Amino acid sequence: MVRHPTSHMILLLFLMSCSYAQVSGIVTYHNDNARTGLNAAETVLTLTNVNVHQFGRLRSPFLLDGDVQAQVLYVSKLTVAGAVHNVVFVATEHDSVYAFDADGKQPSSTQPWLWKVTCLVVHGSTCTSGAPAPNVSTVPCQDLFPCGSPLEIGITATPVINLGSGAIYFVSKTRETTSVNSGSNCIPIPMTTQFHCYYFALHVLNLTNGTEKPGSPVIIDYPGSSTLPSFSPLRQNSRSALLLEFLGEPFPGHWTRRIQRFQRFRGHLHEIERYDVDHGGFLHSVQRKCARLQ
Repeated sequence: MVRHPTSHMILLLFLMSCSYAQVSGIVTYHNDNARTGLNAAETVLTLTNVNVHQFGRLRSPFLLDGDVQAQVLYVSKLTVAGAVHNVVFVATEHDSVYAFDADGKQPSSTQPWLWKVTCLVVHGSTCTSGAPAPNVSTVPCQDLFPCGSPLEIGITATPVINLGSGAIYFVSKTRETTSVNSGSNCIPIPMTTQFHCYYFALHVLNLTNGTEKPGSPVIIDYPGSSTLPSFSPLRQNSRSALLLEFLGEPFPGHWTRRIQRFQRFRGHLHEIERYDVDHGGFLHSVQRKCARLQ
């Protein structure tokens, strides 16, 4: 994947003369929970055929609404709207998630994606295929530190896919402009009676259509304790990729987030416990753990 910083596009690079649908999926960061980046079953790419003549851009770029920091994920032979597709999933810093056909089989000339949702919604609400909610935005970098360009913070960490339940997990970051001070996550806007309130949310979407799964989203928070720091939705950054662990039932997903607060770094590890949808539940409970790094 190559990211263009201004026009927001991705280029998919493939071996132009060979099929790449043999892989069932790239569903987590660097291909496995050990983060090796290894495809031990690779049979197509070799040191000989990965060259300027046989390996390169397969088609026109996919245009996006924001920068991409997260790794693109891939699922082969996924049925979407009654048709089988090889699908790439892209999450942007504009809090959008796209599903594209990797072979360029777009639904129409005016709609290049299979589905797209925005998570610029009021906290606790599901992502939508419609318009963003009024007064909800991504977090401008100016809210965190002086920056000379209009960078935004939305979905930064690489999502994770569970093929068994047909779900994609990711964390969004949003800012709401409101007259209600809902707590320590809200900061007064100077010279007004309004507040900027910041939220992290774990979303779980259906792979085939982008609709939210039962029990999703979950707002991420931690009030702190006498020994552990509180979680600041403004200051903290969801940078590390999400990790899905399978430990029988229930099986939890873990992710870490790295925070910079002036010259100090603090790490929070949040665990979301999940029951199989076939047993009547989805996001069952939340456990939170923190660590402090000097």
